[in-house]
Amino acid sequence: MKRIFFSTILVLSLAAVPSAPAVELRDPGFEEAGADGGLSPAWHPFGNAYREKLTPRSGEYTLKLFGNFNGEMNWSGAYQDLPVQAGLRYQAEAWVRHNCNDALQGGNTAFVKLEFFDSAGNLIKEFESPRLAADRDCDKYFHLSTGLHQAPDGAARVRVTLIFEQPGNDPGAAIFDDVELTEKH
Repeated sequence: MKRIFFSTILVLSLAAVPSAPAVELRDPGFEEAGADGGLSPAWHPFGNAYREKLTPRSGEYTLKLFGNFNGEMNWSGAYQDLPVQAGLRYQAEAWVRHNCNDALQGGNTAFVKLEFFDSAGNLIKEFESPRLAADRDCDKYFHLSTGLHQAPDGAARVRVTLIFEQPGNDPGAAIFDDVELTEKH
């Protein structure tokens, strides 16, 4: 009788413990430094992507992205890959701004992308947030979200990518902070 009572209490107590999120971005506020003082190893940068102490929304650091100034369409950014469960819904979000002393100009934009890949690394589906563009107020944070999207069949991982797009040589930089990946049933 005591064994049944103890087992019942154990099951009930375990059921009352909230489960941890299945996916969690590492260093969503860019506070962790890599070995060289740059981005933490959790983020995979491309183009001009730097960890900077520039007008953070929270904490002390942000991700600064700007173009490659090569006269052609180019991208800079950073991404993180995480395991995914097909059938669940995911949403990528970030806070983004451009500072008046380095404001976006011309066709430069910044946005968040949510991408689903199969186990072989093939892109299955992708979703983009609305874009921060030169016509938006500077020195003000904007919340960008991809919206909630179901992981497609065959998806093995999800990628959150923060992107700066430069169609030519126009100057300006985007500042990202407080990135989130939400998983819902």
